[in-house]
Amino acid sequence: MWFSEFVRSLVSSFVARRYWGTQRVARVCQVSPATVASWVDQGLLKGHKTPTGRRRVQTDDLVAFLRAHSMVVPPELEQGDRTPRVVVVEDDPGYLRALVRTIEKCARSRSRISGWRWWRRRTAWTGCSRSGGCNPR
Repeated sequence: MWFSEFVRSLVSSFVARRYWGTQRVARVCQVSPATVASWVDQGLLKGHKTPTGRRRVQTDDLVAFLRAHSMVVPPELEQGDRTPRVVVVEDDPGYLRALVRTIEKCARSRSRISGWRWWRRRTAWTGCSRSGGCNPR
């Protein structure tokens, strides 16, 4: 049971959070990246530092900051588009089509069963493998 909870929390945190670096925030606010870093360090803009020392700001925190300071909120921030994106790089057109079909098929399939039981049923129904994901049909 702990495994399904771990996967669920991992996926929800990945989908729910979108981080912005100082360069992107600076472009939106029309200030320098050093100013954004200063705002984060002073606590004016809620953010955090990565282990490598870079600063990251969540989308929701950036929107709240922009509204609190009467700045324009860009349309991509207001829409709240949280759809996860997958980039596939492959030079074989046939394999690329198969990968895209597989990803689309897996994205469309929704299941009420979570975790290990979902994987067991999925492998029994469509021939998915643990290492290879869903096989296209």
